[in-house]
Amino acid sequence: MKKSVLLTMFALLFSVSLAACGEAAAPVVIEKEVIVTQEVIKEVPVEVVVTKEVVKTVTIPGETIVVEKEVIKEVKVPGETVVVTKEVIKEVPVEVVVTKEVQVIVPVETIREVVKVVEIPTTLLPEFGEAPALAQLVAAGKLPPVAERVGEDPLMITGQEIGRYGGSLRRVFIGTTDTWNYGRMSKTSLLRWTLDGGTVVPGVAKSYSSNADASEWTFELRKGMKWSDGMPFTADDFTFQFEEVLGNEELVPALDSKLMAGGKPAKLEVIDDFKIKFVFAVPNSLFPAFATELDRLRGGGAIIPYTPAHYMKQFHPKFAGQAVVDKMAKEAGFDQWTQLFQDEFDITLHPERPHTRPWGVSTPITQPRMIATRNPFYYGIDRAGNQLPYVDRLVFELVPDRELIVLKVIAGEIDMQGRWIQFKNFPVMKENEDKGNYRVFQYGPRGLIQAALKFNLTWDGPEREYLANKDFRIALSHAINRQEINDILFYGLGSVRNHTAPPGTPTFPGNKYATMHTEYDVDLANKMLDEIMPDKDSKGCRLMSNGDPLRIKITTYQYADNNEMVANNWTAVGVCSEVDLITRALCITRKDSNKNMVTGQGTQTLSQFASPVFTAPWQISGCDVFGGNEYARWNQTDGAEGEEPTDKIKALLNAIKEGIAGTEEDRERLGKEIGIMHAENQWIVSPIAAVPNPFIVNKNLANVAEQAASVWQIRTPANVFPEVFFFRQ
Repeated sequence: MKKSVLLTMFALLFSVSLAACGEAAAPVVIEKEVIVTQEVIKEVPVEVVVTKEVVKTVTIPGETIVVEKEVIKEVKVPGETVVVTKEVIKEVPVEVVVTKEVQVIVPVETIREVVKVVEIPTTLLPEFGEAPALAQLVAAGKLPPVAERVGEDPLMITGQEIGRYGGSLRRVFIGTTDTWNYGRMSKTSLLRWTLDGGTVVPGVAKSYSSNADASEWTFELRKGMKWSDGMPFTADDFTFQFEEVLGNEELVPALDSKLMAGGKPAKLEVIDDFKIKFVFAVPNSLFPAFATELDRLRGGGAIIPYTPAHYMKQFHPKFAGQAVVDKMAKEAGFDQWTQLFQDEFDITLHPERPHTRPWGVSTPITQPRMIATRNPFYYGIDRAGNQLPYVDRLVFELVPDRELIVLKVIAGEIDMQGRWIQFKNFPVMKENEDKGNYRVFQYGPRGLIQAALKFNLTWDGPEREYLANKDFRIALSHAINRQEINDILFYGLGSVRNHTAPPGTPTFPGNKYATMHTEYDVDLANKMLDEIMPDKDSKGCRLMSNGDPLRIKITTYQYADNNEMVANNWTAVGVCSEVDLITRALCITRKDSNKNMVTGQGTQTLSQFASPVFTAPWQISGCDVFGGNEYARWNQTDGAEGEEPTDKIKALLNAIKEGIAGTEEDRERLGKEIGIMHAENQWIVSPIAAVPNPFIVNKNLANVAEQAASVWQIRTPANVFPEVFFFRQ
């Protein structure tokens, strides 16, 4: 890579989507002759979509514009992609209309998109612009100039249009546990995902690379980057985090698996102030994908590789003194200093804590309105050099009753949101688009399973005998009328698929396993159940071996309608069931005490290795750990705590570990095997898969992609890059 190259840009060309839809691009006014020649070679450890661009020339009487462009993308070896981009642009001073045709060769379920990762010389940097309010602070001497704030290596994010500054983007949240509502909109992490969720691109890090076996990953940081309080962001912030936080067992008793490989934690090597290296005991080719998720808001930074050391040291006994932090903890109502440290780390509770996000919380999540305002030191710019984000602030209004959210949608009081927008309200939301001045986008599910039923295999009670019985779970799967659920709740837009990777992906095991045990067959369900528990009480509920009726409670905090239909299907075959709709916070509390028998929450199957918590009892997370907390605790502590899983569950866990440490070919093979294991054992019963996610978008809000992947690990809508959203008026 050229030494003169100083700035990383990845351009999300939303105009391509418009061209694909038949819309003409806006007129382009060319003021002077410009000849630009660039050649860039960049290594990216993922496969890429082969694209072909054809730019039509348009002739205006007396004047002609000619644009020549060649794009070559070549995959050298599995797991390593070399992208060569060569552009020669010649422009003459005329006003013309340019239209584009784009042909994209993509697999099934991939979204049309062109993503460019380009390096440009400093001499080509535009003049920096900034929000008017920040310019006033600069003029008043209260803020450094914008060039000093974005640093020498800003991140360039290109939307379809150059935006305008101003406005408050309105959303809703459901309570103090809803931190990811903010975290998805105001993303920060070393790396990020593109629009289609298929490519990892730079974020906080300027660039990254690995050694031959992927056991060492080197990240180059952005020179001149600042924390939100203006203090330098350097390798020192990683050193403090690894040595004093992640390496402190009082603060972090168990390191998150994304910072481990081969059962051992990553080691940090500091090369210089702006270059660090993560060293793993074994090959870890998935680390770039893991790095996109190292951004948790809570937990004292247990899954974040960097911390504002200059700020957090005041809460650490090594730097502030034990007596001082103990006193602060007591005054704040905590028993231990570690609780104080973890609490102070959370910027949704403490706006004063420095961060690297585009918007920082200014009014905490404990208030009826959580407000996040523009970070004056954010390192992102648009292609014209304007500092991002465009929108002044994010405003989250508390709506504890989720049934009221649709009323706010129809009233036009939500500007951009998919979280907590229920598909059951899709028709009424579509009908009221003009009234509410919004549009309903349908983002691609990318492997999502709607209201998946997870059985607690470590349940403490007589029901465990049946929850842990494979034939019992298979019988319950056959008892579900999936077609009825799809037609009534999802208007036939969903599909039937087990907990396997989706069609069109390398780990899809084939239709045989994707649909195994999903046929609606009440007679078969009853026959299988009669062999397991033939006796019933006067109400028709099947009796357990102790003589008590078996009653299944399906716990959910989001999908009541789906689960009610399933509960009715199960009750019809004698497995009397009910739905317990509770808050997310209560669901988590019950999970911690092993009180959730069966949960009916969403899950996903796209990233079987990058996000293994959705695939196996990998670690304690959320409110519906697959297989139960005790299996997860056993795996997380390497057998020191929890309950040892069955041989089949161990095989599942081992397949994931082998895949994480292996090559792309290994993961393709093992991913299919994992899907087969899930299909045969029905550990997670999948009622309906691949239901599109509705997103509400204000018609006045621009630079919002109409198509995008939507799944947890890419933190949608972070992959749509809210930094470039702007209000036209």
